[in-house]
Amino acid sequence: TQSLHVRGYEFEVTASPSKNIRLQASYALPKSEIVDALAGQRAYYARNFAQWDAAARLTNTAATNLRTALVNAQTTLDNNVAGRTVAGTTKYVANMFVHYTFTDGRLKGFSVGGGVSRTGRQYSTIIRNETYYRAARDNTSLALSYNTKLRNVPTRFAINVNNVLDDTDPIVTSYDGSWRD
Repeated sequence: TQSLHVRGYEFEVTASPSKNIRLQASYALPKSEIVDALAGQRAYYARNFAQWDAAARLTNTAATNLRTALVNAQTTLDNNVAGRTVAGTTKYVANMFVHYTFTDGRLKGFSVGGGVSRTGRQYSTIIRNETYYRAARDNTSLALSYNTKLRNVPTRFAINVNNVLDDTDPIVTSYDGSWRD
């Protein structure tokens, strides 16, 4: 379990300069801080550390793997102390989207939209007193839809496509106590 202090700001603007076009933009600045985290894990680690540490001093593969696991566990506990930023907290999130709806003619009922979002770098961890962040990343999206009525029931058919520009950069989701990707 954990106790967090989470706050921040979010701004969103939507405009419809005509009956066909809708523009939307948003920007968020989240902040988070750990108040208390991993109390149960801390107690369990402290209660069993002496036994695990003795086993990790042996000279075999299992002992080496146990030593790595102990270092990783200690890193996790060290990174989840009061006052630290919560892992995964982004510096900011921003997006822009435009949507066009055909209201007349042969394409009446069809809509097309597209946009881009950016997630700022994310706090990940501290390893050996060095702070690590996940890289900022962008995502592009496309939305196609058709509104109609089927037996007098309003119906919408939609295709939503993420990653339209086929960004293949890896998204780092975690760090190990002895390496980073």
